[in-house]
Amino acid sequence: MGKSHITGLSVHYMELTTSAVSSIQVGELELLDDGFVTTPENKSVEIQLDDLTVEFQFNYEGDKDPDFEFEAREKSLTIILQDFRSGIVMGGTTPRIGISEPLEIGEYQDQRLYLSFQVSSTVADDEVVNSTLFYNFYLGESLEGESDDGE
Repeated sequence: MGKSHITGLSVHYMELTTSAVSSIQVGELELLDDGFVTTPENKSVEIQLDDLTVEFQFNYEGDKDPDFEFEAREKSLTIILQDFRSGIVMGGTTPRIGISEPLEIGEYQDQRLYLSFQVSSTVADDEVVNSTLFYNFYLGESLEGESDDGE
């Protein structure tokens, strides 16, 4: 058993000694990492990719339509998930809400880095919301030969 790279939660997974899958290609993108984590009481989730931190924060203000916003800083990206439990009923679970079309979020290992994610939430009898975050990181085009000034 190994431990994941998700900060704040202890998630165990099976380490495979042999694998028939060496890579997964989705169109022009290569799957870098994927997974899911259930966060009790919607605590923030941090995912570390070497020196890049991607943090998901859950924020509920009522029965508004789900939305998200990004806050980018050097070596970190915060994704604020607004009202991702819209449409939930007591004791029920929302359908997955999020972005399934990979969105470019930065650079990783001299390639463009993309992310897609979805969230499903459940409300317990005590009205505590627990969410499951499903995420996919993809590598895209090489950045070699590109200059900062667009030449």
